[in-house]
Amino acid sequence: MKVFYHGFCDAFGPPDESDYHTRSPFVTSRAAAVFLKLLSNVFQEEVQYGSLDESDLLIESVFSNETCLDKKNWKCTFLWSGESTFNRFHERYTNVLGATKTTGCYIAFPFFLLCATERHWVERMESFPPITIVPPKDIVVIVSNGGSLERNLFLYHLSQAFHVDFAGGYRNNVPQIQHPFCSDAFNQFVSQYKVIITMENTCKEEYITEKILHGMVNGTVPVYWGAPNVTDYFNEDRFIRLPDMSNQSIANALEKIKTVLEDDQAWLTMVNQPICAGGRLKRTLTHVADDIKQSIHQLLGSNTLQHK
Repeated sequence: MKVFYHGFCDAFGPPDESDYHTRSPFVTSRAAAVFLKLLSNVFQEEVQYGSLDESDLLIESVFSNETCLDKKNWKCTFLWSGESTFNRFHERYTNVLGATKTTGCYIAFPFFLLCATERHWVERMESFPPITIVPPKDIVVIVSNGGSLERNLFLYHLSQAFHVDFAGGYRNNVPQIQHPFCSDAFNQFVSQYKVIITMENTCKEEYITEKILHGMVNGTVPVYWGAPNVTDYFNEDRFIRLPDMSNQSIANALEKIKTVLEDDQAWLTMVNQPICAGGRLKRTLTHVADDIKQSIHQLLGSNTLQHK
């Protein structure tokens, strides 16, 4: 069985491509391989990358205004989005994967899970080695744009209270980091800091991107605002969370940041907490596959898997 990819960003390519070092490392051939593994689990046979003409399955993302839904009769069709929104065709797919609760044809597949799976970080997240050395630097922000008013508000208050290294394109005040996200060089850079700001662009359930992983897997303290259900996945004692952008929430977060910056033992206590809520990741690629199987069976019947 073969699958045709469409509507992904330019960096997303067939699984045999070797260019992993792009500015969009989460949509590279390794990510494509994750989808092949997922679909192979769903259909209980090997699924390979294919052309439009030879493929049985279609998987699209949101980086195109067009769709291949009507190009042929597909066995099944899938939409995946790492963004907070879906495309205008989303009601027409067999399954929609991304920042959504699992219900009907919609399957929870948050972006961070794709990232953790393709980077082989799940085991690392569940058994992170003890941290004994406190980093030399305080706070880093790596933000490429100033499009989030909520995040900008917090960063304003943060920079009023502390010295902050802005290493991305937004408010840059140190040499701008050029390393791809989560590359070895990127991870080494982040690990120099006690605290990293890992806020989303918007607030939506299940919209949990790779940002929080920047802190978790590099042994530092993430400061997070975004998905209200983030603690379904991540241990609330392992990071600093703003439930909202009220004055009180901002003040509480700044006080917690002050504590971990000034008290090495407080910092060590936080970074040595388990990363995952309950010690293990509550949702893996296997859970996503099982939900897709159940959805297809309920919506289409196990023997009539046809494009809707």
